Amino acid sequence: MLKVFIFLFAGIITGFLLREKKRVVAFFEKALMFSVFLLLFFFGAEAGLNEKVTSTFFSSGINGILISVGAVLGSILFSIPVYFFIFKKKEAE
Repeated sequence: MLKVFIFLFAGIITGFLLREKKRVVAFFEKALMFSVFLLLFFFGAEAGLNEKVTSTFFSSGINGILISVGAVLGSILFSIPVYFFIFKKKEAE
């Protein structure tokens, strides 16, 4: 864990010292996006190699969709009374 904090602190210092250099900032932005995509690829490959993940992929996807739809519908249903409570109060004044 100490290594993580050392690298983080070194990165902060480097970023602070090089923030005026536009070419370096542009390079770091491109390198960051590349590394994020590379990490996502390796994460997906690791998930694909795991039999527990791939065997429950369909049921987990269905559960994720149901939870998302339920959250959106719940937000809509509970925001309607709040909306009318706030704006009816303003109209009455």
